[in-house]
Amino acid sequence: MLVSWKANVEPECLMCKKEKEARDHLFWHCDYATQVWNRMCRWLGRQKLGNGNWKQFLQWTISQAKGKSAYAMIFRMMYAEAVYHIWLERNRKAFEKKAETMIFRMLFII
Repeated sequence: MLVSWKANVEPECLMCKKEKEARDHLFWHCDYATQVWNRMCRWLGRQKLGNGNWKQFLQWTISQAKGKSAYAMIFRMMYAEAVYHIWLERNRKAFEKKAETMIFRMLFII
């Protein structure tokens, strides 16, 4: 959207530099996001996510987060942390020109 407003921003994804940055790409298709989601799944004892589309990913997320079970509550917290981390890392690269932090890596060590 910022590119369409003629803002002085890079149109490509700051994380992988492979595609234009968009919500679906940044939070699902980007190599960096894929690593985050797969680490989260491994930590939760779930199978790695496939190559589905954004809609399938959201449906999977909703199914995992439903209910009041301990797993659903942990999943919701981990999901929120993962989204926050991806966005934080993207902004760190955009505004501070810094590399990935170790904080998130430590969260998903098994």
